[in-house]
Amino acid sequence: ERVDRDLPQLAQRHPQLQLHALNVHGTILSDQGNIAAADVYEQRAWTLAQALPDTSDAQRDQLELDLAQSQDRLGQLAAGEATLRDLIARQTGRLGPRHPQTLYSQALLASNLVLQKRMDEAASLIAPAVGGLTASLGAQARRTLLAQGVQASIALVQRRFQDASAIYGQVVAGLTQAYGPRSPSSIVALENQAIATQFGIGADAAEPLFRSALRKARALFKEDNPRVQHLRFALADCLLTAHRKTGEAVALLAGLDPHILDGADREPNWDGRLYYENGRALLLRGRPREAL
Repeated sequence: ERVDRDLPQLAQRHPQLQLHALNVHGTILSDQGNIAAADVYEQRAWTLAQALPDTSDAQRDQLELDLAQSQDRLGQLAAGEATLRDLIARQTGRLGPRHPQTLYSQALLASNLVLQKRMDEAASLIAPAVGGLTASLGAQARRTLLAQGVQASIALVQRRFQDASAIYGQVVAGLTQAYGPRSPSSIVALENQAIATQFGIGADAAEPLFRSALRKARALFKEDNPRVQHLRFALADCLLTAHRKTGEAVALLAGLDPHILDGADREPNWDGRLYYENGRALLLRGRPREAL
């Protein structure tokens, strides 16, 4: 709210500060799991940057990265791919193909291609990106770990669930060591590890991971935070899949808001998913007519 209140004055007197404020606010919202709100600020920051002649190369690169990720989250995958390919071409010409910034952009392009189900192309990009980032920045650097997360997402889509879980586990350990156990990025990685574990090993093995992620998210955010609500949904699904603790699953689902859930994970039918999970709960409690 304070950023929105101060932006008109910044726009008139200090447009570069306005640009910085927009970018930082978008990053904070993204870290909080409020993806929908973050997208608005990132789009505004990019629009402003294009109108400012004194935007540095490094600042423009970061804003274009943020724009591409926003486009991906909004489902504008072709636009996101075009943005990243333009960025990579500029970075390759200015910095070289093996520079960490170029390699990280390549990792994000691989992530975009995963969303487009172009798995062979994504895999061909992510392996050299992770290798190059590890060599240049180190295995525990944030960008290396985030690139490994893309590698894990490829394994997940390819149904190599145990591989995905193991890689996500490495990402969680690295982010936890660097930023603490309650950092937003480590919580997201832990949820992804839980999802891979549920598919690959089973709901019983995934449950403590989901519980840990939810406990850490609740220590950071309120109950109406998108990340907290998403984790409540995921844990409820895990419990119902295990066919136990149905009462707890119902309590976790109670009060979840489709619009808030969409803020953490763009999904065309959160209403339908909530109806489905509540229907499963009714069936497990021996109330099939109500489930229908």
